[in-house]
Amino acid sequence: MKKIAIWALPLAATFALTGCSGLLGSDNKESVQPSQASTPETSASESTEAPPLSDTTPAAETTTDSGFSTDAGPNHSASADQLSADELTEVAGAIESYNGQSAIKIVGDVENKALAAQSEKQLASSEVIPAVCAVYSAAAGSDMNSHLNIITATFAGDSNDAGMSVSLGSYDDPADVQTMIGKAKTSSENCSSFTMTVLSQTVTATVEDLPATTNAETTIGTVADLKSGEQYAKNLIVSGYDGVNTVSVSISEPKDLDVARAKAEEYVDQGLIHIAGY
Repeated sequence: MKKIAIWALPLAATFALTGCSGLLGSDNKESVQPSQASTPETSASESTEAPPLSDTTPAAETTTDSGFSTDAGPNHSASADQLSADELTEVAGAIESYNGQSAIKIVGDVENKALAAQSEKQLASSEVIPAVCAVYSAAAGSDMNSHLNIITATFAGDSNDAGMSVSLGSYDDPADVQTMIGKAKTSSENCSSFTMTVLSQTVTATVEDLPATTNAETTIGTVADLKSGEQYAKNLIVSGYDGVNTVSVSISEPKDLDVARAKAEEYVDQGLIHIAGY
């Protein structure tokens, strides 16, 4: 079975620090809160002081040990199809209206990039075995994010899960999306299982491919199981890549994977429909 781990690394870092897999921007009072001893001074939840990353700041082209270039360099081309952060926020609002459910929180582009920068720092200071798994995560870092507008809406859970986040992204070059797809697929070879140690907290993760179907040009589904001591967490993620746009749905603690997958597929398609209106 094909297994993809690239998106599980940030989840594992969050789980190591907080004791739960956590949904970005969630205000769910039932979530397990991090203890003082396991929370770094600059954790993702305190990242408001982190400097925002500019969408227009050019980044030097670098290549990781995985062989992936982290920036398109001089061949990079801006696309007129890229949606702005404001337009993505409107798409998130349209999803809210369509489902008659207000998001717990909508995290904007600047905050998302500040959170990503903090996560990148946490991953850089962690020990990952096998080490190549950390390399794949680094290849999807801030250089790529500098070409991306992204909005994340977090919704309360239902009878089948503990909560859901919908991330709406739009790159300025279709090649960036293909690069991300390539990274996700290539990471499957060596990263179906890994361990991560952050601040003396060790997380063991296993990641399996989840067959998923959406209206996107490319769909990737995964299920990550995380364990740290006596604590466990499960996250299901379905991502749709279409042109310069991406819609990724993460569902926390799904009881029935088939039900959760169908829900994730539905929200990916909703995002694509509303994005197509721009």
